[in-house]
Amino acid sequence: PSVYMKWGGYEDMYENMPKKLQHKHTAMTAENARPWIDALSYWIENPKERIEYGKDLKQWVVQEYDINHKIDERIEFYDKLLGL
Repeated sequence: PSVYMKWGGYEDMYENMPKKLQHKHTAMTAENARPWIDALSYWIENPKERIEYGKDLKQWVVQEYDINHKIDERIEFYDKLLGL
């Protein structure tokens, strides 16, 4: 799993992912160190959950962001953008 700042593209990703993947120990909004340390510690101290969450997250990311799975959709988007 990743621990990241819930901002910009990462916030968009977080908001669009399935609810079961919106884990409180991933998208951080805090600017001080303690919540980040707690989130990283959580994943280190819970290896089984970390592995399971990582597999689920990877599957979703590949499904949503792999260009090979979305190529027709992207071509259509750019064709419309260019007026083709």
